[in-house]
Amino acid sequence: DPAFAPLDVRTYGWSARSLDAVAHRMFGTRLGLVGRHLQTLALVAAARVTARRVGADGIVVVTLSEALTTAALAGPGRWLVHATIPPERTPSPSGAGRARRARRMLRTAAEGILAAAARRGESRRRRAGGCLRIAALTEASRQAWAVRAPWAAPVVLPIGVIAPVPPTPADDPAAVPVDLGLAPGVRMALGFGAPHRAKDPVTVWRAFRDLPDWRLVVAGQGAAEAYRAWAAAEPAPPGAPAAILVDGYVDEATKQGLHAAAALAVLSFKADWWEDSGTLADAVDHGLPVVCSDRSAPAAEVVRFGLGAVFRAGDPDALVTAVRDLGAAPDPAGLRRARAELSVGVVARRWLEVLGLEGPAPGA
Repeated sequence: DPAFAPLDVRTYGWSARSLDAVAHRMFGTRLGLVGRHLQTLALVAAARVTARRVGADGIVVVTLSEALTTAALAGPGRWLVHATIPPERTPSPSGAGRARRARRMLRTAAEGILAAAARRGESRRRRAGGCLRIAALTEASRQAWAVRAPWAAPVVLPIGVIAPVPPTPADDPAAVPVDLGLAPGVRMALGFGAPHRAKDPVTVWRAFRDLPDWRLVVAGQGAAEAYRAWAAAEPAPPGAPAAILVDGYVDEATKQGLHAAAALAVLSFKADWWEDSGTLADAVDHGLPVVCSDRSAPAAEVVRFGLGAVFRAGDPDALVTAVRDLGAAPDPAGLRRARAELSVGVVARRWLEVLGLEGPAPGA
């Protein structure tokens, strides 16, 4: 069977850790885009070093939309880049008039430089017997990446959950629930993940001000900063519960602990978002019930597997009703089916196939 070595930020070399720390300080500022690219540089540099050290046959990188940056920086070997959101059709920087046109030209030029560097890197990789493939989460996203990066031969692949069964404190210390000091009878809802253009966290933040029996935890790079900016612009009414904020990078142990402590996972997207969700995969991994906005690919999975409830996208009142009516656990049979279809073993076999590496037989 193949061995998988997750790359934790704590295993970065000192230079990559320093660069990653600088990048995180940029999130929530005007330099957020620069920060994301710097973070990608840190991750790819650390992945290259780690791959050489352990003799890895292939490297899998999951990113939001920095697939071209990853491809431009990737070294020799076999790389699979999971792009969890599709490329933007047209750059649309804010502003008006001459400044807007200048920003658009600058961004287009930067993307052209990245694309050219990525193509040259792929030519060198293939001459050395390697390759880089882009994995999209839906067919529509794959088609968009095929236009942007046809040399990467994009494919459709799910992300997959971390494990076929949820870890427990008895066999995994990382799954010990985080103690948030909640009052008796108050349950924790988890809003996890970095903000991106398709998410609608404000609907969640508004809704949980009207749910006194719940405390919302906001975690993920840039999420706490975004919440503070919103709360300053839209102050809470007297007595409304405030969210618990987890600042900065969330390491794997904290992420597992938050999921172990949660009673609910909340996903909210803008309407007509048809990409997959790593946050949903995490909820499946831990057996959490899910509430998710409708008219989205994750909502379709929630309904298909009986994982929870959906609410009308952009409607805080509908979310409040969904949370109050939700059961304490997903449908057991549906949860088993979701884990069987989305488990890391199933997805890993597809990774190996896409990278041209021999994998274990199904069931191994």
